[in-house]
Amino acid sequence: MNRKLFVISLIVNVTFSSFLFGMQENSEMLRLTDDCAFDCYFGYKEKIAQAVHDDPNVVHAVDYRGKTLLAIAARAGHVDIVDFLLKREADINAVDNDGCSVLMYAAANPQGLATVKCLIDKGADLTIKHPKKQKMVHEIAVSKVTQTTSPGLIAIAQVLEQVYKKQHEPE
Repeated sequence: MNRKLFVISLIVNVTFSSFLFGMQENSEMLRLTDDCAFDCYFGYKEKIAQAVHDDPNVVHAVDYRGKTLLAIAARAGHVDIVDFLLKREADINAVDNDGCSVLMYAAANPQGLATVKCLIDKGADLTIKHPKKQKMVHEIAVSKVTQTTSPGLIAIAQVLEQVYKKQHEPE
């Protein structure tokens, strides 16, 4: 998604949120969450660090789809922000309203191998199943390999499959 579409999406989301919730007492938190979502998506770590310094609870904030800042940063492949948020106790296994985990978002990015490895190293749960597909992240990644020639997605699928097998092979 390019920057212009993302900004338009944020404007529509804030407007819709304002309509639903009246922007009463939570108006500052809604704005801050939208700003942080934008900053996570585009990799503005300094702005994220400042927002977390100002309000440590922003690490747990979600957008209207239930995506955490960690999921947004993971999908965008910003391993430095992912690591930063994890050090501040972001939920590594959070799932959004669609049932997608942070690791699923990272694995969907063809340039996300470093982010996937970071999440695995920090203890991301590979066994969370996508509710609609009834598959775990490594199964989804492997199934996508047949549909793509992206070296990044192929490498991610291989790493996820190897880690899953290693964690679940009989002793």
